[in-house]
Amino acid sequence: MCAKKCVTVVPAAGFSSRMKDFKPLIDIGGLPLFIRTAGAALSGSDAAVLVTGHRAGDIERAAEAHFSEQIRRGRLLLAHNSDYAEGMLTSMKAGIAAALEEFSPDGIFLLPADCCCVPGEVFAAIKAEFTGKSVLYPTFCGQRGHPPLIPAAFLAELGEYSGQDGLRGYLAQFPGAEVAVEEEGILLDADTQEDLAHIRRRF
Repeated sequence: MCAKKCVTVVPAAGFSSRMKDFKPLIDIGGLPLFIRTAGAALSGSDAAVLVTGHRAGDIERAAEAHFSEQIRRGRLLLAHNSDYAEGMLTSMKAGIAAALEEFSPDGIFLLPADCCCVPGEVFAAIKAEFTGKSVLYPTFCGQRGHPPLIPAAFLAELGEYSGQDGLRGYLAQFPGAEVAVEEEGILLDADTQEDLAHIRRRF
């Protein structure tokens, strides 16, 4: 059973300290990396929430230039995380809270800004298995990747979560299931220069 509404949260708020460059704005085939990721989110779900933090102004200007129509129509929401320096979980919390309040979705996909290689077909394959009774994790060759799809009902208490083991620790209390897909892109992110080179070859 497909969810009536699925929204994707795209965190783009961190410092990108491991890359030694600001990952969201790295050029990937002529577009900022986060633009490609947000575009994938919009192609595969009903709406998206883009979470800003570090260099929020730069991200917002680029998003407004590229996605003006989606923002105007309410399909893309910009949400600022003022606590971004405290880590990724705070951005996940901010984005999820905004998605729940603005869109009242049945499920929420999570797609970090540097995971730009996930096509719309992957979202569709995951949604096709969605019942609202378990967290769905896409897999490629047995490895879990992004984006997981989380029933909205599972996220009601996330704001009170202490943060041990991050979001993975929070989700461990809920049933999960895997959805095998034929797309290596679910495993790709831009943590290293080698990762970035691999991603660029795809575009």
